[in-house]
Order: sequence, then structure tokens, then C-alpha cells
Amino acid sequence: MKVVKPDGFFGPVAPTPKGRKAKSETKTSSFSLKSINPFAVTPQPLWVVFSDPHHTNCIDVVFVNEDGEPLTEQTKTLLQNGGLPKTARMPKGKLAHAILFGKKSTFLVVCVGMKSLRILGGRITRILKDEQFTVARIHADPLSFIKKRDVPERFQAFLHGMQTPTYSFDLKTGEKKKRSLETIYFSGNIGIPVEQAEKIARFVKKLVFAEHFSRVLIDLPPQAGCMSTTDMVRLVKQIAADDAANISLEIIEGEDLDTKGLNALWSVGKGRTDAPPALAVLSYSGGGKEKPTVALVGKCLVFDTGGENLKSSGIEDMKLDMSGAAMALATVLMAKTLKAPINLVATLAIADNAVSGSSYHPSSVLRSYRGKTIEVLDTDAEGRLALADAVEYTEEQYKPDYLITLATLTGACVVALGSDFAGLFAKTPEMVEVIEAASKKTWNKVWHMPLAEAEHTVLKESKIADVANLGERWGGAITAAKFILEEFVHTKHAAHLDVAGVAAEAPDATGVKSAFATGWGPALLWEVVHMLSKNK
Repeated sequence: MKVVKPDGFFGPVAPTPKGRKAKSETKTSSFSLKSINPFAVTPQPLWVVFSDPHHTNCIDVVFVNEDGEPLTEQTKTLLQNGGLPKTARMPKGKLAHAILFGKKSTFLVVCVGMKSLRILGGRITRILKDEQFTVARIHADPLSFIKKRDVPERFQAFLHGMQTPTYSFDLKTGEKKKRSLETIYFSGNIGIPVEQAEKIARFVKKLVFAEHFSRVLIDLPPQAGCMSTTDMVRLVKQIAADDAANISLEIIEGEDLDTKGLNALWSVGKGRTDAPPALAVLSYSGGGKEKPTVALVGKCLVFDTGGENLKSSGIEDMKLDMSGAAMALATVLMAKTLKAPINLVATLAIADNAVSGSSYHPSSVLRSYRGKTIEVLDTDAEGRLALADAVEYTEEQYKPDYLITLATLTGACVVALGSDFAGLFAKTPEMVEVIEAASKKTWNKVWHMPLAEAEHTVLKESKIADVANLGERWGGAITAAKFILEEFVHTKHAAHLDVAGVAAEAPDATGVKSAFATGWGPALLWEVVHMLSKNK
């Protein structure tokens, strides 16, 4: 990165620019691992303001092309008015940027060389954070690359990218750097009315908070006080506690699962005696009788050892096995905060697949909620067992018009699609069409996978039960989806998303690979639910 002084050459010491902290502020970490509230550790998105700042203590963000030429005449004027010398070295290259010091203003000059506005927005925020700026102003007049077409959608993508890098997560003790960047100002004509821009900014802020919230749930460790099954139950109670939120909550815990016929889910989680399994159903009713009901059924394995078929590798990452539930819960949170006119059911199949004297065994025969018997050939194929009970209970008790299961279900899906796409399996072309259309509007990519068409990729035949929980060696993602959608789901319009490759340690909304959860899911699900809600 180039830092150019007002006289046009590089000096040994650059002055502290306006808006930058001369010294990083620190704060002492104070939290208890015995009781972490996910809301309390979810990072807040940036403030976005559509006006000129009341003070001059900010850095001005302007854009140039890959050759270092200002995109518009307005950009040239801004640089001149800021006192930038003609000898200043402008950045050149697709990913180049420079901080330039004028006599009156400090500039972050960014080359616009990539196609994705989310990636560009993310780059800007990361640069500002790394350089410890507190406030930045983006001059909207030079935003010609947004104004070309579809301004609201493109501006939303740009803002989404800017907000994404505000996520951070760690449980380290001692002093921590306080986040420097707090506020972004947009000055000038964006190309849409200010009221519309403010509405977009408010929506993006709530969407990004939901994404951050889902990331925190996935990143929290699985022990008691953080993200055990008991902690998840406490969290859903907290979300449903607002009487004005149109949310009802049903919870079935511990041995009551077995008593009420949810033997498969109970069996998966009964090995963890101090943190029993549970089924939680949050029903958000904001759409009235004229709107259809969309059910999201999420796998919530707070940790997965593999059971008695113990995992031979990768076990340290298995706290992410509740990602599907985190995505579903974040979508409910969005519906609640936005008071959306939709009807949404989120069912969480909550369990810890632990090994103990109480664990279920390979060769066990379980009974699903509707009574179908399942032979357990592999205790590490537990997610489909938990989902079997969850989808049957949801269908019988809540009668959804549409149903989508969400799960980090198979490593086979990661082998097939890597970390760019979630696997999409669907019972009807209509569901494929809706989910693919929603995917194109967001950063959440899906790839349509075969289901009924894969007629030779089948589950193993059980000699003693109605169905086995394992397929043949090849096509594991397909057989897992078939187990759920063909054996247990009766809803006509249903789909399954295998999110094993995209939930964590994969690219986030700005294309940067995250070492933690990515925030994948809420954006897609929000679009899907709204599109389906228009169909009745």
C-alpha cells in the first residue's frame, strides 16, 4: 500500500490522517464461559448515514480505474479540492489502493477492477479497519459503476459487502483492540431517492446482523454455557419471549421425545445425559391465513463425535454440525425484527451425538414419529435420523405448504461441490426454480443435484427394518437426500440443502475465505420464503 505525503514523495514518517486513531484503543475482555449470550457477542454492523458528516474528521473514499484514472470528472474535482498534488502516485491494478494525503483531505483511492460489488465493498471496509479509520465518507457522485443499471439491487450488494467484514469472533482474554470503523457516510446523488437508500441500508443492517448471529452460533464451542443442547433450548426461548413478535414456541426435551414418538431424535442424542436432545419448533405468524406456511427444518447437532462409529479425522470441527439450525433460526430472527408478512415455521432437531454407556449402537432399530423402522448401519449418519423425526413432526403438527431441510449432512457433497455451492435436492421443478432464482439474487450459491433421476444410487436394503440409514459407497450426498425426501417427507413441494461445504471455512459474502462460519444461508432463505409466500 502506498502512503503519499502532500509534497508528492515518500517520507520516513507519515502523519496520522484525519479520522484515523493515533493509537489503537483497547478494552479488557470480560466474559464467562459458564454463560455466554449469543446476542451479546454478535458484532454490530456499521452505521450508514446519507448526508455529509458534521465534522471533517473522516477519510474520503474515491474510485479510479485499473490505470489509475478517476472514473468521473467529479472524482477529479474532489481530489483537486482536497489539495492533492498533481505529483501524487495513483494506484494502478485490479486490486490496488492507496491512501493519499492532500492539503485539506485524506483520500482512500480504490481501483474498481472486479465484477462483484460485494467484493469491492468488503475490500473498502477491510482497508479502513486495517488502517484504523473511525469514520469514512463515500462520495456518491462518482459511484458510476453502481448507477449503470438496477441501482437498488447493486447498491444493496455494495452495502452488503461493506457490512460483511464487521464480523469477528474469539474468546481470548486480556486486552483486545476496539473496533475502529464505526460509521460510513454517503454524500451526494446515489441514483435513487435518499428514502429508498435508507430503507435498503436498514434492511442490509438487519440481514448482516442475522448472518453474524448465525456465525456466532456456529463458532461458539459446544460445552455447557456456550452452545450445548441446553443452551440452544434457552436461546430459542429467549427469541420467542417477545409477546408482540407473533412467535409461538413448542419444545419437547429429553425422555419426552421418546414418550411422544420421536425415538430417532431421542436415540441420536441420549448419549449426552447432562445435555439431553430436544425438538424446538418456532412458529412465526405474520402473514395471516391468506399466506402459505414455509417450514425450515434444521439439523442442530451441537457436536458430532460420530457416535460409536467414531470419526477418524476432522472431529475438532464438528461444532459446525448445527449450521442448518443456525441458518433457520437467523431467518426467524429476521422475520421477527422486520415484522415480515409471512408465515414461517423453524424446526430444530437438537442433539449431541456423544459416546457413552447410553449411546445408541450400530445395528439398532429405531422408530420414526410416523412409525417407520430404521436400521442403523452407521451412527455417524445421525443427521438424517434426527431430521426424519423433525420433518414428520413438522408435517403432522404444522401442515406446511412448503418444506426445506437444512443440514451439514455429508462430506460427499463437499467432495462434489467444494466450498462454493450448497447441494440442492428437490422433489419438484417448482422448488428448484424458486431456490435457484433466490440464489442468483444473493451470494448464496446452490447447485441442483439429481434425486429421482439417480435411479441406481440407492440406500442399502435393510433385512430387518423398513429402511437403512446408509447408502452404497458412491453418491453419498444423493442417498442422504433420498433418505430424507423420499422416505420421510410427504410435503409435495419440498427441498433439501446440503450446506456442509459452505457453512464454515469457506468464502464469505465478499469472497474472502473465512476461518470461521461464513454467514451462508439467511440471505437465500429470506428470498426463498418471500418468493414462496406469494404463491398461495
